[in-house]
Amino acid sequence: MELSGLLGSDLLLPQQGCTLDLTNETLSWPTVTTPLPSCLLEAKAGIPVAHINCTGGKFHFAVDTGAVRTYLSPQLAQGLPRIGTVQDFYPGMGKFSADEVTMFATIGDSQLSIRAGVLPTDLAALTQALGLDGILGLDVLVVTPFHFDVQGCRMAPVVALSAERQPVVENVALD
Repeated sequence: MELSGLLGSDLLLPQQGCTLDLTNETLSWPTVTTPLPSCLLEAKAGIPVAHINCTGGKFHFAVDTGAVRTYLSPQLAQGLPRIGTVQDFYPGMGKFSADEVTMFATIGDSQLSIRAGVLPTDLAALTQALGLDGILGLDVLVVTPFHFDVQGCRMAPVVALSAERQPVVENVALD
């Protein structure tokens, strides 16, 4: 996919609601007349934050279209078995390694099994300072179109996620 520009949450948040479909490379502002099963969505410091049910509670995840994968705070990842290590990059911090875990989450009425990274200490401190428990990345957002309505405080998968439509992230080589 060729990058032509960046569309940030400063433009998306004030709108009546938008649907992001990364598979078809579209962003639209449709009128949604049928209520979709959804989760709470709010803006914190200009960042869209989804309230997602996972690991036995409701937690706050920044919705980050710039993040290749989903990440959890070390506290949220406690007790989850480590299944591997991932390599990633964060501006201002550079390359880093992180443990990988499997987490189970619910967005709307869709059950997800997500291979998530565990935030390194510096990034965990930053997200915790913002009251966040993790980052919801492209690994989830690319699986189905999502409708975002910050004014209505809702985020919803447009198509219910099934066992066949689950987030998958391949390890990405960083140069």
